[in-house]
Amino acid sequence: MTEGARPGRFAFYMPHLRTGGAERVTVNLANHFVRRGELPLMVLDRRDGALVDALAPEVEVIALDAPRTLAALPRLRRVLIRRRPAVLLSGITYNSPIALLASGLAGRRTRVAVAEHTVLSQELAERGPRDRAIVPRLLHLAYRHAAAIICPTEAIADDLAALCGIARARIDVLPNPVIGADTTARAAQAPAEPWFGESVPVFVAAGRMTPVKDFATLLAAFARVAGARPARLVLLGEGPLRDALADEAAALGIADRVRLPGVVDDPLPWFARAAAVVSSSRYEGFGNVLVEALACGTPVVSTDCPGGPRAILDGGRYGRLVPVGDAQALTAAMLETLQQRPDPALLHEGAARYTIERAGDAYLERMKAIAASS
Repeated sequence: MTEGARPGRFAFYMPHLRTGGAERVTVNLANHFVRRGELPLMVLDRRDGALVDALAPEVEVIALDAPRTLAALPRLRRVLIRRRPAVLLSGITYNSPIALLASGLAGRRTRVAVAEHTVLSQELAERGPRDRAIVPRLLHLAYRHAAAIICPTEAIADDLAALCGIARARIDVLPNPVIGADTTARAAQAPAEPWFGESVPVFVAAGRMTPVKDFATLLAAFARVAGARPARLVLLGEGPLRDALADEAAALGIADRVRLPGVVDDPLPWFARAAAVVSSSRYEGFGNVLVEALACGTPVVSTDCPGGPRAILDGGRYGRLVPVGDAQALTAAMLETLQQRPDPALLHEGAARYTIERAGDAYLERMKAIAASS
């Protein structure tokens, strides 16, 4: 254990650990803290999600058994009184005010840091007028009591500051911990897809099949690509639009060149063998998929949407950026990628900014500074 460390001095708070970007980041951080000699707590509203099993054995999981976030308040307060972590990091927007209130009710022995992983203005635009009116005001009030506010990119930080009236200087930008030491070994595993054994290039996209991912534009772009040369497309993931996307592929006449295998155990082997990984999102909280693709040395094509892609791709240095919703531009970028593949070493360079070791150390140093200031 590192000097000055004590069991449970750092804790993480999440609603659950189902598969998702913020959830994966939190698990990566907790496991990295263990490697640095800490014994963190993982406090969950519900012990739910496959990523629970990805936690290191040294991470103590405390399940509040709360059916909804508001019901977690008194239970979280009791945990903070009993265990007294120095710092609690809350990683989900709707849990963070609860974490701050619970800390206040527990006597503020625990300082709370909050992490915002999404472009909140874009997310709220898809919600009702009540949320759009209340959430920014709630966060403005709640985040005054945060020991730190953390975002993964400048764009997400700027959006949060403008939306919620928070001084931009109060928001730290720390990179997401995405790439682990096992990335190369994981990518070397064989995916269950015979297309990769053939000579026809395969594009891969991954994400929940919802409107924000805009896979409909990707299908329209791919139909043009397939009309120009032999190519195939794999869409990894599930979601409410799955059947509609399958129907759209059939309507475009490309059903035999598109596969929707659902959620896979590990997308890295698929990314590693792709001609390119494509993101057609209308906005991205960060874009872990893009980082994973770069780490595999695989070319990336992405919409230049609000959120993480522009930062991850360094304005186009590490991958092609196209306007949101522009199928024609997406087609051109996909074809150009097939014709001019970037140097994998350059792509690995782009991914290196988001290693778990590098980003995890940045988070740990920030948490230590908060603990010391208390």
